[in-house]
Amino acid sequence: MSATGYILSVLTGGLAGSVLTLLSQSFLRWWRRPILEIVFQSGEPGCDVKTHGFRVDERGKPILDGGKPIEVQQRCLRLKLKNGGKTFAENCSVNITEIGFKAPGQGSKVFEEEVLELRLALTGSTSFNLASGGHRFLDIAHTEDSLQGHSFGFDAAQIPVRLGRQGFGVGTFTMKVFAAANNAASVSREVKWSYDGQAGGVRIV
Repeated sequence: MSATGYILSVLTGGLAGSVLTLLSQSFLRWWRRPILEIVFQSGEPGCDVKTHGFRVDERGKPILDGGKPIEVQQRCLRLKLKNGGKTFAENCSVNITEIGFKAPGQGSKVFEEEVLELRLALTGSTSFNLASGGHRFLDIAHTEDSLQGHSFGFDAAQIPVRLGRQGFGVGTFTMKVFAAANNAASVSREVKWSYDGQAGGVRIV
């Protein structure tokens, strides 16, 4: 083999090895990547939670009847964010990008003026890591019972005042939800739930 042929052989072999190494590393990162999934369905543990609370006054104190607090049924709806990948997802966040509402016998309306950050159930955090094979719940809405009657409330981290002026009440809600993380592909889906005006009256559609 000539000197030139020998040099070409060395360079070609080295280049092929480098390319193979890069391809192997890329495949390994892809294989180990976090995979986010948004779950919101009836029958899924943790998505539709019934709890018991107490009727309170305008100061937030329980109202007594015969010396005992008046117990009421409450309900909260939560998204479940799962990581089906083989490594943890960094700095996850979940947002509502659009809210649609339709009431019986009325037209529909859409609120898309803001992106609302959802909070982790029980902690209130809006950014979190998610372990491989793990899941976390994020609050969407809940029912309330007060002197003014039954109602529901949204559970985003910040609720713009003009959202409360949209006339949302008894009807069906459709929300577009978006989940993202530093090291995972973002995912989105549409979720639906309804409110019938009763205590505990929010339900996944």
